[in-house]
Amino acid sequence: MSFRERVRRRLRRLFPQEDHTTVQHGLTSNAPSASTGLPERLWDRAYDKLKISDAALIEAYEKILSRKLGGQGFDTQVTASEQNIIAQNDTHARRSQMRQLIQDGLDKTAGEARIKQAMGAAFALSAKDMISAAIQAVPQAALAWTGVCVALEMLQNPIAATEANRSGIEYVIKRMDWYWNLSSAVLKDNANESGFSGVRQEMETRVVDLYAMLLSYEIKSVCSYYRNRGLALLRDIVSLDDWNGDMTALQKAERAFYDDADVYANLRMVSNLDQLVSHAETQSSVQLAKEDQQCIKDLRFTDPSDDKKRIETTKGGLLQESYRWILNRPEYQQWRDSGENRLLWIKGDPGKGKTMLLCGIIDELNRQPSGLGLVSYFLCQATDQELNNATAALRGLIFMLVRQQPSLISHVRKRYDQAGEKLFEGANTWFALSDIFTKILEDPALKGAYLVVDALDECVSEQQKLLDLIVRVSGTKARVKWIVSSRNLSHIEERLQLAKKKVKLSLELNEESIANAVKIYIGEKVLELSNRKGYDEITRKGVRDYLLENANDTFLWVALVCQNLEKYTRWKVLDMLGVFPPGLDSLYERMMGQVLEGDESEGNLCKQILIVMMSVYRPITLRELGSLIEIGQEFSDNVDYLRHIVSLCGSFLTIREDTIYFVHQSAKDYLSKNEDAIFASAVKDVHRTMVSLSLQAMTKILRKNIYALPHVGPLSDDRINMPETDPLSAIKYSCVHWVDHLCKGSAIEAYLEEKGAVCSFLHEHLLHWLEAAIEIAPLQVYSSALVCSPTQSLVRKAFHREIPSWIQHRPVVEDNWSPCLQTLEGHASFVWSIDYSADLMQIVSGSYDKTIKTWDITTGACLQTFEGHTKSVETVAFTADSRRIVSGSDDQSIKIWDLTTGACHRTLRGHTGWVMDIALLENDQIASASRDRNIKIWDMKTGACLQTLRGHTGSVESVAPLTSGLVVSGGTDETIKIWDLATGLCSQTLEGHTGAVYSLTPLANGQLLSGSNDDTVKLWDVASRAFLTDGRVVSGSDDRTVKFWDVDTGVCVRTFEGHDGAVFSVAPSTDGQRIASGSVDRIVKIWDTTTGECVRTFDGHRDWVWAVAISMDGQWVASVSADGCIMIYNEASHSYRTLANHAARIRSVAVSPDGLYVVSLAVGGMIKVWHMATGKCVQICNVHAGWETQLSFDPTMKYRIQGNSGCFDLDSQLLEATLAMLLERQRHRERPPTPTLSPVTIRGYGSTVAVCVAQTRVAIFKFSEAGPDS
Repeated sequence: MSFRERVRRRLRRLFPQEDHTTVQHGLTSNAPSASTGLPERLWDRAYDKLKISDAALIEAYEKILSRKLGGQGFDTQVTASEQNIIAQNDTHARRSQMRQLIQDGLDKTAGEARIKQAMGAAFALSAKDMISAAIQAVPQAALAWTGVCVALEMLQNPIAATEANRSGIEYVIKRMDWYWNLSSAVLKDNANESGFSGVRQEMETRVVDLYAMLLSYEIKSVCSYYRNRGLALLRDIVSLDDWNGDMTALQKAERAFYDDADVYANLRMVSNLDQLVSHAETQSSVQLAKEDQQCIKDLRFTDPSDDKKRIETTKGGLLQESYRWILNRPEYQQWRDSGENRLLWIKGDPGKGKTMLLCGIIDELNRQPSGLGLVSYFLCQATDQELNNATAALRGLIFMLVRQQPSLISHVRKRYDQAGEKLFEGANTWFALSDIFTKILEDPALKGAYLVVDALDECVSEQQKLLDLIVRVSGTKARVKWIVSSRNLSHIEERLQLAKKKVKLSLELNEESIANAVKIYIGEKVLELSNRKGYDEITRKGVRDYLLENANDTFLWVALVCQNLEKYTRWKVLDMLGVFPPGLDSLYERMMGQVLEGDESEGNLCKQILIVMMSVYRPITLRELGSLIEIGQEFSDNVDYLRHIVSLCGSFLTIREDTIYFVHQSAKDYLSKNEDAIFASAVKDVHRTMVSLSLQAMTKILRKNIYALPHVGPLSDDRINMPETDPLSAIKYSCVHWVDHLCKGSAIEAYLEEKGAVCSFLHEHLLHWLEAAIEIAPLQVYSSALVCSPTQSLVRKAFHREIPSWIQHRPVVEDNWSPCLQTLEGHASFVWSIDYSADLMQIVSGSYDKTIKTWDITTGACLQTFEGHTKSVETVAFTADSRRIVSGSDDQSIKIWDLTTGACHRTLRGHTGWVMDIALLENDQIASASRDRNIKIWDMKTGACLQTLRGHTGSVESVAPLTSGLVVSGGTDETIKIWDLATGLCSQTLEGHTGAVYSLTPLANGQLLSGSNDDTVKLWDVASRAFLTDGRVVSGSDDRTVKFWDVDTGVCVRTFEGHDGAVFSVAPSTDGQRIASGSVDRIVKIWDTTTGECVRTFDGHRDWVWAVAISMDGQWVASVSADGCIMIYNEASHSYRTLANHAARIRSVAVSPDGLYVVSLAVGGMIKVWHMATGKCVQICNVHAGWETQLSFDPTMKYRIQGNSGCFDLDSQLLEATLAMLLERQRHRERPPTPTLSPVTIRGYGSTVAVCVAQTRVAIFKFSEAGPDS
């Protein structure tokens, strides 16, 4: 294949064929022009650049070309005034002229070369073939080749060209093919390389510069040739003969371009690889589309765009003229245009149109180019439980961001894939969503976001969390701008005041703009009324003038008045205007008066509806309303009648698609503020009434297989034939919320009795109620759920008749429910450690599989998995605020994890052996026990090791906090050591185990449980020993003495003598000034710790004194004896009282912190609570025998009783009520009531105890980490 053919084919692949166009003297023929490609654009740019930078040279060059194009010779001089016919502003025409010049030049070159056979003629002929082939293949290349073609004349004239010039021309001609293809090869268009647009533009500039140097060389060569032929025009043009310098510069530019092109090519290569990875990820995302869709479905709590449409429709539509004024306000423009002001707070009084104002702003933001940022918003509504909390607002904002930019779902999926839909439920939902939200806003793919939250004052739940989030994000995320609105409330202003980059816009300070907007709104509303009611001009003007005069710039007032005016005929309207006073509260008062002045029965029904609407947790439908008000059966199902009654409620309510809403939050506020005057006592009974009516409605409607499903298995939606009228439509609200109203109701005890309304409903309709609530395979509740229930369970016994007869062989199940309520599965190996969060909502577990997991106690779902340890996780613990987790591992490290982000916050290193246990101390400190035989104390905030406790001779397996400043540890050396953190020394060693001590649990009453591999659990309680708050110990002994000990030194600092028998019990007062002691000598003594003297002696017992207790103020002392009596002494009055005998021997006694009650524990588990002043027994509780130990009151909880097996709270109100009843009945000699607790099973785990009552209910108690004060 010839060189010419190769050139032609190569260029044809790169560029389309262009028809030849003949242009002479600047006139274009009718032949169509091909579209301009990249190479010709770049050559054009290079040529145009020379026209600016070297105008004289180009002007001379074009006049030379003009003569050649006109067919004129060079016999006469080319002058400055001679016409330049080369097209100046039409690049297509110019290229056509250049092609004509090339064709003429090639013809001339061929003829002369054959005649002269001069030096360079052979090369000229071969070059002629090259140029001819190139121009035929790519006509657009004419500009680049014209100078070359003209310069061919020089190669045939050895006199006219120097050797340097001739070599340069030959070099250029040989490189022209490469030059032409350069731009197409290097700057090949790729739509997927938009990120390289800046680099690509720079490379284009480099190519243009190179082309300009090439053209300059060609043009200089041509001009030099004709100057040598005597053209006067060229005499003033210098620098036409530095051929070596020009060629050197050209070649240097080529080399520089090679370097840049290599870098650019490498960048493109990396980009292409990234795109391949991205493409693979995209393919993967297509496959995961279903999972993404399910995630988005679970994330969606509400669609804010639907809420916006509903609100706009309910308020009569969005009027542009009523909001566009804000677009011209300097505050708005400052927020919109400034990169610094990222928060715009719009505040104003109720009814000023804040919500519609924000709806308009949202529309304006949505009209902007999408590249400026996504628009996400949420409209809070206090009257709807689904729209009045911070978590719902955050879910709504995230949902809208993800819906607009689906790639952002990846941030949700990271958490969702672990927890599923439970991610959006529970106590930690806010923290999880906050972390997701932050990561979304940090995503580099997010160009920007406008976040709008309306009515912050209507965010009634977790409002402060939402405000803090807005302040934090607005101060840190430069690509995010906020608009929020609220009423003029001080607590909102206090929080938003913390935002440093904010703009505040007060509607009250923009009275003129608001007034104009309200004026426009009035005009629209009056026009609507006029068209609908047929007003004449006088009526129309009268209504408009009244509204303008009394509106006080309040949109809502205008809307409410117009809504009421619509009820009157056009002849009566002007007479009725005066009944609508200015001001919202005055208008509401007038509207309420109209309700009460009407028909009495309808007025009472309206009041009933308004009370219900004030109490519901969400807006309800008309059919649901019929089930919640006391109304005749013939009307409760009549939607038209219910709509009529709602319309009589004085415009407080509005109906949208059969759902009832308050017309505005201020309407509900008015009713709440005046509820006593308007509704009298009805408000107090509303919840109880709603429960009763709900139970009646559900009892009437609920039944088995209410949707007539064809079988019990799960069905897709398309296989369910829904009835025209949903049978559950009237009771949907009741099914979900009747229990909520039961909890808020007053005087509901009768409902909860064995044959009360609630128990009767559950006995009859529990399974029907569950069926109505189950989304997937609801009929399974009658088959698998019931069949797998224990045979003696209440549910199975009550509904055994519902078990399908077609189940012929039923599985063998337990007789009763197992006390195991949850089995948490997910770890891949042994679980070594667990801990409860402070709110008892979560469990954390550490495993041999090197992971840590958190679990939802209620649902059993795994919430998070933490990975980072390289070996088995031996121990885990929640911090006191449940915001962080601390873990210890065989990798010799301790890690602190952030529960919100899931990240490792800090790693503590210092141990040289496995970390076997950790304990969280006060002041944000951690104690760690290790197999390196040491205990280390760490500062959680800094990660610094504060001290190392040394003394164990074997591995330390367990560590726990005692009282303030004391830590206890146990290990393989079979000892338990108590450490004083102030000195770092071991203050006491407890010996008795014959195996390694693996577990230590301090109890609230000062005792200590230890577990060992010697198969024993020991309870450590040195006879009659008690710790004082200053670290001293008091003890009683068989030697008849009471001794004071310094724990640090082990030295007895004082001995109290006076008893005639062994001292079995001692109890110090809180301040350490008094000690009570009880002895075998039947005497109780009170000692002054300062002087060592006995200040009081009580001798009323007839047998040994087993236990004593002293009140916190030291004024009351209680003692129990082997004779079964309890004696109460008052030190101030020197009096005592004997309480009635227990039926069994008493083991322990305790005095409540306030000194009002004394509690006694007898053998067999009977606890009695006595009123100190009257001596009355006000409560009796039965617990299992494991409680037969020393009792105490938790000093931090007024009526919490503690024992070694658990704790429980006394009901103070019940105690007071029982006491009052006893005193009232005393004269009738009635016996006191004896309320009892059901038999319990109690299990302790660390500082937490689970109590299983009657094997059907579990209560969880968290012990105080610190011991009692005495």
